[in-house]
Amino acid sequence: MKINKIFVLCITIVTILVWGVNISLFYSKRLENPIFFKNYIDSDGNMYINYLDNDYNEDYIVSISFPEINEERFYVNNHNIMNNNGYILREIILDNNFINDLLVKEESDVNVTKIKYYTNEGATNIVNIGEINFSKPILYDKKYLILKENLSYTQNYTSTISFIAKDTVKLEEYTSKYKEFILDNYYIYINDEPIQNISYPIEFKRDENIKLSYKKKYENSDSVGFGIMYNMFIAFKFVDPEGTIDYKKLYFTNQNSDYSKYMNKKSIDKLKEGRIL
Repeated sequence: MKINKIFVLCITIVTILVWGVNISLFYSKRLENPIFFKNYIDSDGNMYINYLDNDYNEDYIVSISFPEINEERFYVNNHNIMNNNGYILREIILDNNFINDLLVKEESDVNVTKIKYYTNEGATNIVNIGEINFSKPILYDKKYLILKENLSYTQNYTSTISFIAKDTVKLEEYTSKYKEFILDNYYIYINDEPIQNISYPIEFKRDENIKLSYKKKYENSDSVGFGIMYNMFIAFKFVDPEGTIDYKKLYFTNQNSDYSKYMNKKSIDKLKEGRIL
């Protein structure tokens, strides 16, 4: 009888210790606030922002504002992307229509480095978000486009779009807010010639095929580091003899990268620095 009591006591002690260790590990991994990725975004469409949260947390972000501009709140969609080790990667999406409403009130592009978020249970916080540039739409008459799309495809770490010139056209320049970043991470070509090796403007004849393409220099999802998200473009300006302008864009993003292997306490602790104000 005495041996049975000792055995039961030992089992009870071990159970309590295991329970205590599990609780301790749970709270050591728990995020007090969502951790946002550092963003480099030049947006002319929907805006996507990623953040990490506790896997069990049902208190979603429902709206955001841009305190550097005003306190106007924009409602967002909230998607779960992946989860691992008790953490979940979520994505909030701000619709292009809201962005256009914001830009209508501004005289030029809008740059922000912070957002204020609001959750469905009433929590709110201001966070560093990186660099987001809302590009005002490039205004030109789309009824008179001087290039006709011929082919478009994306595969693995490459992308290509091609066009047929409706008339003699010149490619005058290519521009991007993040030109240096893009050229550091991608090889970009015009008709298979690196864009850095070309003298501008370039002339293309009527019915000539014009191919814009890129290939990623580093074929892995974390080449720019965990916790950094980018979504940007290069705009190519084409002009015909009458002065009609047509812009074509190549888009660059790591939005669909697989970050599951980084979703652990050690990696996430590194993201906390400088995120919460």
